[in-house]
Amino acid sequence: MRWYTVLLLLLVTASAAAETEIIDIEASNLDRLGVKFAPAKAVNEQYSRVLPGRVRLPVAQQHMISAPLSGRIIGINVTSGDRVESDTVIAVMESPELLDLQREFLSAIGKYRLDKEAYTRDKTLFDEGIIAQRRLLEARYTYQQAGARLNETRQLLQIAGMSEENIAHIESKSKMTNRLEIRAGFSGYVLEQAISIGDYLETGEPLFQVGQINPLWVLVDVAEEQAGRFPIGSSVVIDGCQDTVGKLLTVSQSVDPVSQTVQLRVEVHFKADTTPCLKPGQFVQSRIEISQTQATFEIPAAAAINHNGRAYVFVRNKNIVEVRPVTILSRHEGLLRVQGELDDQLLIAIKGSVALKAAWLGMGGE
Repeated sequence: MRWYTVLLLLLVTASAAAETEIIDIEASNLDRLGVKFAPAKAVNEQYSRVLPGRVRLPVAQQHMISAPLSGRIIGINVTSGDRVESDTVIAVMESPELLDLQREFLSAIGKYRLDKEAYTRDKTLFDEGIIAQRRLLEARYTYQQAGARLNETRQLLQIAGMSEENIAHIESKSKMTNRLEIRAGFSGYVLEQAISIGDYLETGEPLFQVGQINPLWVLVDVAEEQAGRFPIGSSVVIDGCQDTVGKLLTVSQSVDPVSQTVQLRVEVHFKADTTPCLKPGQFVQSRIEISQTQATFEIPAAAAINHNGRAYVFVRNKNIVEVRPVTILSRHEGLLRVQGELDDQLLIAIKGSVALKAAWLGMGGE
């Protein structure tokens, strides 16, 4: 008997109560349709399957060191991978702009001293009743303006990267220099070097990128339907980091329109005074702790059928076949991990599900 003849027989002998999602079918007809059943395999999941991820440096731990003034690079003291402290001199620059700033600073020092002497003299004359109060007020105002200008030029030198020691030397010796020592300003590791000896740079052009590499992020993309399995705070095991466990920080609230995946952000802290087992840009394999509120089963992918956006399996119960909805948690090498009203004593259809689906929908399963 051809399979569609058997299918017609199924439609005739099927239960009239279609809304109960039951197919009443004889074992001989199941055999003719090639339907095979096997027990659902219960799995105890503590962690997810291996999920690929990529290591990223947290945004707040990235620092770009830029040229404070225009000038030519004449010395480079560090390179990618080097550890630096905030006061480490990482490069040396010759800058004509630096001479201009020092000239303005020395000029401001001279004017401040003159205006201070003038104010001191006028205060004495006012106290003796020789000059009017207006003249004293004008002298005090000029003295205060000179002090503000001196502070401004001093701060411009500090912004340019000159140390307090060098500024004090200029002030005491009135000796200028066109050499500027550029310091890191942050503690961390040099991640990128953007300059070479002899480069002429404008103000603001990048020199180095420095980053603090503890903690690091691991970004993991998972299928949208799996994202709900991983609550915030879940432990994350990273391959190659035996003594380090990450923690799930965030689950993105948007879905990538191309891959239809959701991004998980994992934070990994490392013990102090140890070499981190991860590096920014590295691709890694990770497993995330699962929130398992009900039993999980592993079934062949062919055992599940899709109807109106939902997944179903066919469960044999004596002489009837029940249609039960399931939630697909993951797919891997022809197997599905699902949750639903199943147990490891039930037999599910692992072959012939298409024919059973046709019989089910023909009974009013729509």
